[in-house]
Amino acid sequence: MKSSIRWTVVLIALLGMTRSLPACRGDGDGDVDSDGDGDVDSDGDGDMDTDSDGDTDTDVDTDVDTDTDVDTDVDTDSDVEPPSGFVVDHTSLNVGAIPQEYLDAARGLDVLFGHQSVGWNIIDGMWILSGEDWGRYNLNIQDEVWPEWFNEDSGLGHFPVGENYNPDSKIDDFEDRVMNWGFGDVVAVAMMKLCFVDLDGSSPADVFNHYRDTMERLESTYPDVVFVWWTAPVRASGSPNHDRFNTLVREHCASTGRVLFDLAAIESHDPSGNPVTSDGNESMYGGYAAEDMEHLGEQGMRRGAQAMWYLLARLAGWGG
Repeated sequence: MKSSIRWTVVLIALLGMTRSLPACRGDGDGDVDSDGDGDVDSDGDGDMDTDSDGDTDTDVDTDVDTDTDVDTDVDTDSDVEPPSGFVVDHTSLNVGAIPQEYLDAARGLDVLFGHQSVGWNIIDGMWILSGEDWGRYNLNIQDEVWPEWFNEDSGLGHFPVGENYNPDSKIDDFEDRVMNWGFGDVVAVAMMKLCFVDLDGSSPADVFNHYRDTMERLESTYPDVVFVWWTAPVRASGSPNHDRFNTLVREHCASTGRVLFDLAAIESHDPSGNPVTSDGNESMYGGYAAEDMEHLGEQGMRRGAQAMWYLLARLAGWGG
């Protein structure tokens, strides 16, 4: 084997052949702008680098080196290379099917999550799952997180984002923390969610435009961070405003290949997968709701936590 390697090195040195394989990253933005502002973002540098040394030597080495010296290590650090886009929704709850290796890999991700009360419900659900099966569902979770935490730890760092009833404050707070607090330099995944109260009295199109523009600006500034988009949670009573906002988010993510956590779909389908509506609007299935019919009860917490583990496993490389 050593002799084979020595002759391969000699032939390469004589032929002077080098080849560079540049990284290809397409953000596939291709905005389909439903609000008509005409924003179109397309990166697509499409570099194709070929190097030819122009030798006229007819002794062309066609040997295929099957030596295992080629580094094929899978980096289990916090870097994430997800598929071009996927959706986590009411069909993404079978966490028992996730191989242990991907749950373990998910624990190595550095994830930032901005939210308010329904986000707490989901995190409570993750504590419930970990209490039932620690070996599969334990996760390092840090509240009121600071960027420095990710220098020493991995897991889910979360914080209360903005103010309820003020969606713009939440979107701006999230952007400020990612860009100015330093989170964008230390995490691999970042996401925020609005609350059901944030679309009361707000224009769904205006909120979506602000959310979309902010998320795309962050994606452009931090191309190595996966930004996960979210639909807004719904009440048991449903609402046209929530329907409109969530439709805009879904359509945009589907047309541009984003990663979407469809919380509204998780809440608005019963355990058999049937859609639940009120006056024609998506509404939370009563069995998932707390007494106020707005927040999540234990069954709803479990669903949210199961979907969160599904998301993390997909981001860690599981095919679903």
